[in-house]
Amino acid sequence: IDIMGHELRTPATVVKLNVALLEKYINSNPKEFKKYLDRIKQAVETEISLINTLLTSAKLEGDKIEVKREKVDIKEEIEMSVHGHIEEVNSKTKLVSNVPRGIGYVYADRVRVAEILNNLISNAVKYTKQGTIIVSAEASNSNIRISVKDTGVGISKEDLDRIGEKFFRVGHYLESDIV
Repeated sequence: IDIMGHELRTPATVVKLNVALLEKYINSNPKEFKKYLDRIKQAVETEISLINTLLTSAKLEGDKIEVKREKVDIKEEIEMSVHGHIEEVNSKTKLVSNVPRGIGYVYADRVRVAEILNNLISNAVKYTKQGTIIVSAEASNSNIRISVKDTGVGISKEDLDRIGEKFFRVGHYLESDIV
């Protein structure tokens, strides 16, 4: 609950800070105004997504989750996720999308695809102090494989089997100074 509380507070804090900055730029600098407005929109979408994740988790426990399959443009979803995290990347880190044009579509729940991409990219950004984060996709037969590779601290072999568990965080997350 503590970890989820932190995750829910972060986008709300971004909204609060950007609204204060907007007040400064509303009349004097339309370009900056637009930049902060975009940040607010993204933070609100993230907050909604996190709340939906909580609701989804509750539905999973009650076997009530609905999967809405639709045609999903993988390149577009990856580009949106990368764009959503580009502001979080520090000056020593590079976030790159390496998805070939025409990679294709899959039939999946678009919201779940976006949620998974955002979680993977967010974690890569959090744990990569310097180096490169590469989000790529490749088509093979009727499948598309998406990967997020980074030069961060990594996940221990002991923790790999626990990936995907509700509210699980690896030990170094709890011990680190990452906020």
